[in-house]
Amino acid sequence: MNSSTRFAMRTLTFLALLLTLLPTAQADITSGLVGWWKMTEGSGTTVPDSSGNNNTGAITGATWGESQGMKCLIQWSQQRDHSQFSQPEFSEHKCLGLG
Repeated sequence: MNSSTRFAMRTLTFLALLLTLLPTAQADITSGLVGWWKMTEGSGTTVPDSSGNNNTGAITGATWGESQGMKCLIQWSQQRDHSQFSQPEFSEHKCLGLG
């Protein structure tokens, strides 16, 4: 094995070890999470909170829709239709409109 081949092998070995030992960067999307409303129920006037924080949402004046065979959308009929969440973090925005 000549010197350039040895250098290449050492470099590749170093890079392989470096990439193996470096921690993988991951975003923490749950930090400070207030609620997670999937809105996949397909019926009803409440939306359960899937975050575990028990912040159930109320749907007012809207009807459930369907998209690509999944009941996952809410169809708003008028501007005053809304979803309301009673969590203090939403104190400035009492209604969360999606349409």
